[in-house]
Amino acid sequence: MTKKEEWNRSYHGVGIKLEPQVVRIANDFVLDVHLQENSKNCMRLAREIRNAYELEYQEQLRISERSLAIEIYAHYKIQKLSEKVERYLGRTRLTRWLIGHTEVIDCGCREKDNNRFIWDTLCAFTVLEDRIRGRRDKN
Repeated sequence: MTKKEEWNRSYHGVGIKLEPQVVRIANDFVLDVHLQENSKNCMRLAREIRNAYELEYQEQLRISERSLAIEIYAHYKIQKLSEKVERYLGRTRLTRWLIGHTEVIDCGCREKDNNRFIWDTLCAFTVLEDRIRGRRDKN
């Protein structure tokens, strides 16, 4: 994991690191507490990251708010599930790999992140779900 002093923790203590068209989020206890406090905190975090990115680089992050939130939440949940499996079944090669790959959530635009299409595709399904339920899409 990246050195602690490199993380910007100004948003509710959540560790965020900005790079050109890439953001990294520390998937740690602070993120866990923040996401458990309110179901909307993941979208709020994504919005704050995009705002901070725009202030830092004077350009928009080329990841939609919804896609960023989905990627953050999916990595967070995968790590939580892996930790539970590890507690019940013991440490396995798979759980070590999953936990290791979700300690830092790397989110990049399409040119920088080879799995951006996964989160963008899932984003499309959540937009459809919102429309079916009568909620408006803000992205």
